[in-house]
Amino acid sequence: MNQVCEMLGTKYPIIQGAMANISNPEMVAAVSEAGGYGLLASGSLSGIAELQAEIEAVRRLTDKPFGVNLMARNPNSKEYIPVLAKYGIRAVTTSAGSPAGLAPLLNEAGIKMIH
Repeated sequence: MNQVCEMLGTKYPIIQGAMANISNPEMVAAVSEAGGYGLLASGSLSGIAELQAEIEAVRRLTDKPFGVNLMARNPNSKEYIPVLAKYGIRAVTTSAGSPAGLAPLLNEAGIKMIH
């Protein structure tokens, strides 16, 4: 389990599930502050501007690592990857379909993927 903690930069090997609108900045920050890996859900976001706003909101609440869930079937997910890299997101989870189209882009950006 130490490898998981090292990869994510967390105290505990606990990854919050991405639960749509419940995975808001406050929830993500609380999980990260408690030593887990908080996850923003990106599936219902309207685009890059809203993703940036959500990431910045989490950053105002915690300096601990957190990630983002990318839905493979969401056409915006590929566009989100450069934004995640810019903000220093270390790892993402993927859901809702095959991550085959996202994996090379995440790898290129230096972002770990957990499916």
